[in-house]
Amino acid sequence: MVSDNIELDFGMATTFDAIRHLDHDLSRRWIAASTLYFSQNSTFDSNDVAIEISHHSHGQNVVYPFDEVTARYVRWEVTLQYNTASTQHTLGGKELAFLYDANIVELPAPTITLSSNSAAASPASNIVDGDYSTDFI
Repeated sequence: MVSDNIELDFGMATTFDAIRHLDHDLSRRWIAASTLYFSQNSTFDSNDVAIEISHHSHGQNVVYPFDEVTARYVRWEVTLQYNTASTQHTLGGKELAFLYDANIVELPAPTITLSSNSAAASPASNIVDGDYSTDFI
């Protein structure tokens, strides 16, 4: 099981109904699936809402809509690598944005509270910096 992850604090209860994700350029680093956990506190547990995302259209900005959920904290966890035969296990992406009203409102970047170890000097903040030329993990 893959376990690259990032935990985010939006500073107050925030409503979400989609994410926009841009995967890495290299197919050996693409994500096949991930899970979003939404929590009212920084302790994630089995009572929190979990939404599974099936990733597709790698190399494009893809919006993944889901039922509306309100939370202050979000944990994004990569759960499956696209190319399971690849020995490259630095997964994450170039950009991740949280949305409300699907394509209409991009929410401000959250504070990163915890993340997997970065690789190749690619810090977690790169995935929410609005810069498509940087990446995380």
